[in-house]
Parts: sequence; C-alpha cells; structure tokens
Amino acid sequence: MRVLAYGCAHNWLHVNADWVVLEPVDADHRPVPPGRPSHTVLLSNLANRVQPLLRYDLGDNVLVRPDACPCGSALPAVQVQGRAAEMLEFPAGGGHVRIFPMAFGTLLDRVPGIAQFQVVQRRRPRCGCG
Repeated sequence: MRVLAYGCAHNWLHVNADWVVLEPVDADHRPVPPGRPSHTVLLSNLANRVQPLLRYDLGDNVLVRPDACPCGSALPAVQVQGRAAEMLEFPAGGGHVRIFPMAFGTLLDRVPGIAQFQVVQRRRPRCGCG
C-alpha cells in the first residue's frame, strides 16, 4: 500500500505526488488556488492499475500551502481542515459563515451538566454565495 501523504514537523501533510493527484475544488468542482480552503478535494490514484480512482470526491476540506514548506520538502503540502459534509452554514453579513460542528463540542464540553449534544441543520441558508 502506498501512503497518500506524510506529516512534517511544521504540521503540513506532504502529498506523495508520484502516486496520487489531489485537486482542491470549490462546491462546483472548480479549482481552488493555493492558500484558499477548498470545499472538497478530488483524488486520482496513479499507481493502482487494478482499480484506479479518477477524481474521487474525498469530501475533505483542505488548504494547499501557497509557498515552500520550511521543512525543505518539494512535495505539495496540505492541511486537512475538516469534511464538507460536516460543515454548518449560517447567514452572515450578506454572505455566509461556515462552522465545524466540533466547535460547538469544544464549547459545550466546558458546560457543567451537558453529557451529550446534537446539532441539526434542517436546511442550508440561501445566500447565493456557493
């Protein structure tokens, strides 16, 4: 089995670009430039000849490093920000803000008497901002 990426001391994952291609994209599957968080990432496996994966939607939000990593690796560097399916969206100032549900858990873990919680978003806001 080939490893997709490996971590470095600077908290980045370096993509083994000889084996896979990661394409960070927005919600409409358009390319996202380095330095801007993606909505999801598409994976193409270049090494598996038995069952190749071409542009498989991983559902992960990633940030591609826009400059060279200080660790010295020449491989592309990414940070996984979360999962597209897990994002909550709220209207904010004519646009929207996206929040990971885990943010609520971080806050609610500190409230005495709360052992479990559930966050339900019944519908996405209609802000026209993708």
